[in-house]
Amino acid sequence: MVKRVFMFLVSWLCVCLTGAQPYSIQSIGLAEGLSNNYVLGITQDKQGFLWFATEEGLNRFDGIQVLNYYKNNDNSISGNELNSLLDDPHEPVLWIATQRNGLNAYNYETGRFTYYQHDDARPESLITDDVTHVAAAHDGNIWLSTYWQGIDYLDKRTGRFTHYNTSTVEGLPDNQLWTVLDGGDGNLYAGHVRHGFSVISIREKTAVNYMPQPGNPHSLEGSEVNCIYQDNAGRIWVGTERGVMLFDASARRFYRLTDKDRRLSHPVLDIRQTSDNRIWIALDFGGIAILDLSYSGFRSPGDFSIRFIEAGDNSSYLSHSRVRRLFQDSFGNVWVGTYGGGVDFIRKNPPLFHKYEYTHNPAHTQNSMTRRNVACVVLDSNDEVWIGSDDGDINHFRKGTRHEVFGLQANLVQAAYRDKQGGLWFGLYYGGVACQDPELKGRPAILPHPELQGVDVRHISENARGNILLCTSSGIYELDRLSHAPVGHYTPGNKLTRCLLEDADGNYWVGSFGDGLMVLDRNFKLLKTFNMSTHFPSNTVNCLFRDARGTVWVGTGDGLVAYPPPTRLETRYL
Repeated sequence: MVKRVFMFLVSWLCVCLTGAQPYSIQSIGLAEGLSNNYVLGITQDKQGFLWFATEEGLNRFDGIQVLNYYKNNDNSISGNELNSLLDDPHEPVLWIATQRNGLNAYNYETGRFTYYQHDDARPESLITDDVTHVAAAHDGNIWLSTYWQGIDYLDKRTGRFTHYNTSTVEGLPDNQLWTVLDGGDGNLYAGHVRHGFSVISIREKTAVNYMPQPGNPHSLEGSEVNCIYQDNAGRIWVGTERGVMLFDASARRFYRLTDKDRRLSHPVLDIRQTSDNRIWIALDFGGIAILDLSYSGFRSPGDFSIRFIEAGDNSSYLSHSRVRRLFQDSFGNVWVGTYGGGVDFIRKNPPLFHKYEYTHNPAHTQNSMTRRNVACVVLDSNDEVWIGSDDGDINHFRKGTRHEVFGLQANLVQAAYRDKQGGLWFGLYYGGVACQDPELKGRPAILPHPELQGVDVRHISENARGNILLCTSSGIYELDRLSHAPVGHYTPGNKLTRCLLEDADGNYWVGSFGDGLMVLDRNFKLLKTFNMSTHFPSNTVNCLFRDARGTVWVGTGDGLVAYPPPTRLETRYL
């Protein structure tokens, strides 16, 4: 099973990646089989499965498909509205906190569920069925927080619960809790819904509570504590409705982490440390903040660099700005539970490719294309990218950011070429050809020659004489590169020419629509035609390429054909 998930993850890692963003993001939602797009819990079990808890059911992901668990199914969860998941550190058990139906334990080796729910007749039962969070105890047992009745400790061997609430813990101000953490130091760290942050002595059953104190810069910033996290160095991170803080237990003070734009002031709903020593922070309506602690060891609260991953509408961005859960899997990839956008997957390794995508979101236009469909691409002499679209736009990107957009009087820019002097040429669908002068730069201009007006230009190249060749639906045009004036118009065989290359002997190979492949001499006289009547696989040739060995590769409507140099006019089918 682990191997199966690993192969899936590898397949995801091979997708094209984003431009200026350092992460490539893929999403799992309703279309992929997720039961609900409001995700509140994520974990991975010891068999390699990913589990997602939602507002409407539990989901198991095997790398290929999603298996849903619902309340009404046999041997399934006791409630559909879920809050939290924990893979037991010591046993093959998935712990599931439900919002109204108690605590579930799923043994994924035996396939059996065990239910823990409140029973008025049993004081040692779960104190209430509204479980907000489930966490591992330092001794191997289970802690859980509840919305109305404080904290419960489960002895897994006996099935008995011990209650930690205002009735049993001196100094605990309130029983409404979002989260609990066993610090391994004899203390519980508890996050209240309205009464801040409490440190509870497990042995003494006493608590010290911390609330915001106006005028005290080292007090807790917010009274609602949504999450608490202990990193590898033992530091306690506290997520509140007003941002993230570090708690210094020895000094009993808090240090607020801020950024200059105060983007860290969003409500913080989850905190995780990844294997590369970064702290990921889930922000409600703020996406993800990533603190890099690797350079300095984080010696002080201001000693870090930060970057954000925002929500957007392409794979550079999260599917939703409301991030609830973060989880790093056994391969180092990060899974993100959003509240409304399903699950996002962020690969561990840096991107291999630079991806340009379309977005209609005005906030992200400088990193995206103005049109969705790409018809042609060319690099200029500075390795800047020019992209022709099916709506007549040419997008010019410089270092991953869109620099300019040129709209031409055409509904499709379908061919692009850079000549040997650095000039850029663009072929238009029944709109002629546009050229950007390498000296003047600026906007590409449609050539005014009457003979080229309204011509359907499908391919542009340059011959050994330095002239520009246009394959069109009206034959082949040869242009003087400097004057841009036509010096020849050739219509050998089929006029519907689609692509062209010049071989080492100066002959032209021309692909056509309807008459296959034509070979012309240097004066554009027809030498030979390859089509279905001569056992060529197709009468449509879409592209041509000559490799370093001189082999001509022909892309047809029915497969690929190669002509090796020694027997150039003999076919070999691949």
